[in-house]
Amino acid sequence: MDKGIDGGKICLLIDFVWYKLFQESTYKYKLSLVLIIRDEAEYIKEWIEYHRLAGAEHFYIYDDESSDGLCDRIKDYTEKGIVTYIPWSNADQRGAYKHAVQNFKWDSKYMGFIDADEFIVSIEQKMLPDVIEEIMDKYEKNPYRKRYLMHCGGIGINWRMYGTSNHKVHVNGLVIENYMYRADDDYYENVHIKSIVNPRVVVDCSIHKMSYMKGFQCISENGSCIPDSFFFDSKYHKLCINHYYCKSEEDLLKKFIRGWTLERIAKKDISMSQERMEAYTKKLEHIKKAWNKNYDPIMKDFIPLVKKALE
Repeated sequence: MDKGIDGGKICLLIDFVWYKLFQESTYKYKLSLVLIIRDEAEYIKEWIEYHRLAGAEHFYIYDDESSDGLCDRIKDYTEKGIVTYIPWSNADQRGAYKHAVQNFKWDSKYMGFIDADEFIVSIEQKMLPDVIEEIMDKYEKNPYRKRYLMHCGGIGINWRMYGTSNHKVHVNGLVIENYMYRADDDYYENVHIKSIVNPRVVVDCSIHKMSYMKGFQCISENGSCIPDSFFFDSKYHKLCINHYYCKSEEDLLKKFIRGWTLERIAKKDISMSQERMEAYTKKLEHIKKAWNKNYDPIMKDFIPLVKKALE
């Protein structure tokens, strides 16, 4: 006679797997970041140095056929073992993420997946690995967790969309210094998340969502389950991702041009159709209205530190 599944035994098994895959091992790095990038070498050193100051120790950089000297720009980092440089192709972001998980999951206790225009921020200005451990420890100690037989596989972090800061043309210098105006916290696009995960329990990857082994789930900074690519209730008490999507109006135009057909760019015809130009104008007007609403100097303490590191 089938007596059904013994929930207690399943809970013990999941706890055992979690301990073996996460708690027992030692790692080269506490936090590594995975990035796929194309033709954004201008910003890469700032991105690396900021995140090093914030607590990341290593970077897996997938170069999607860049033509702006990215490899040479980060040569010092690769020679010092700070960056693992991987040539990539076909703009396959999911494939790059899966490659990182499959090949480097035993090197880092935590692994984050973000873009070159995204900066992970500790609201309380703690080191990122400490914040991650604080969130995970609180979740694991919650007595209700065992009722649902779930462990934390990763933490979803919401965007904060940053606008042009009224810059019409490209501005040299630090992104975190030049762009300090952002949208409201409840702005609808901020619901997107990116993840910092325990890579040993990730079974599949997408841009905004990771899939985990049975018994593991993505949680918010408050311990809420995040079942998909969005989280609607973020309060930004511990973590956020500053998303510098557009930068100046000129930079936004270049982004739209890059998004135009590869065939036209190959022919050096970078003009935009009327339809595409109207889309750019509409997007720009929305950004100027919605993304430049709030002055937020949350990165100001990092500005002199990043500048010093870059020297």
